[in-house]
This record gives sequence, structure tokens and C-alpha cells, in this order.
Amino acid sequence: MKNMNSYFNKEQLDLLSSINIKFSNEQDYSDDMLLDIHDIITNNYTDVGFDKEGMPTSLAPIYEKIIDIFYDKFDI
Repeated sequence: MKNMNSYFNKEQLDLLSSINIKFSNEQDYSDDMLLDIHDIITNNYTDVGFDKEGMPTSLAPIYEKIIDIFYDKFDI
């Protein structure tokens, strides 16, 4: 999969960058690579997407949109 940045908006790309995920539009990402990235995203989502009381943080909707893109566009 190429041109990965085009699937995400600036807010989503900024969040991904904050967890050290930086896509290259030139790189061809394999399914295995995308699965590994998805794992990183979902692990971070569970760590910072909810507060101590289990309520969603302001980052939760951004993570959810990113996870939806992985499901809708990459079948992950």
C-alpha cells in the first residue's frame, strides 16, 4: 500500500507522529507491516484513549477514526 498519508487528515497524522508512526508515501507497506502498525495504534489507544475512570479522553475519537480507516481501507 502506497500513498499512506493521503488516507489521514492532519490531526490524525499529528497523533500518529506523536507515537512515532510516520508514513512515507513512497514506501509500499505490506499487510504484515500494516498489521504491526495497527497493533501499535490500538495499544496506544487503550493506554491514552481513556482516563482512570474509563471515560474517553479527547484523543479517543481521533484514534477511533484512524482505526476505522485501517478497517475500511486496509481490511485490518
